[in-house]
Amino acid sequence: MKKLILSLFSMLLVSGCATLNTQYQGDDSGYAVMSFYIKNHNFAGDYVVYENEKGESGRFYYRKDAAWGRSERDFDDESYNGRVELHQLKAGKYMITKYEQIQGARTFEYEDFEPYSFEIKKNEATYLGELTEYIDGIGRLKVVDKFERDTQIAKQKGLPENIMINKQLMNESMLKLGGSRYIQIQ
Repeated sequence: MKKLILSLFSMLLVSGCATLNTQYQGDDSGYAVMSFYIKNHNFAGDYVVYENEKGESGRFYYRKDAAWGRSERDFDDESYNGRVELHQLKAGKYMITKYEQIQGARTFEYEDFEPYSFEIKKNEATYLGELTEYIDGIGRLKVVDKFERDTQIAKQKGLPENIMINKQLMNESMLKLGGSRYIQIQ
């Protein structure tokens, strides 16, 4: 029950902010592409919160399994599974301001890093990379360049075929556990 209450509270905190339209259809739109690759453990989930210059937020989200459902998987193997996220956003500057990883009753929160900036350009796509969970399952991650795989999957999800794609791989400094909060619910 405590897990459910904490999960609902976390979702309310994120949803309490002004929300970005991640399927923006204006003439000045562009795309953001990133992926998650996480270990096959129960109730695993990851999300990255980003904001525009007005403070409106959006999030890339992947949930392996949960009481309220799971995200559709784009790839799967014996130890890992994952998903490519494609967001259509208004052209402009954005910052990643929070990263959180959930593993059953454990939650790793990464909030004390310099926000990572990326730019969405009109009629172009920005590739941010893949967040890969280390095998040890203790919250450590790395940024991996899976450009070819991720952009092919993104095209199957609606990324225009001949669009220019810029790489702006996320900064790994945001993924260091030092100084980050680790919460375990008993």
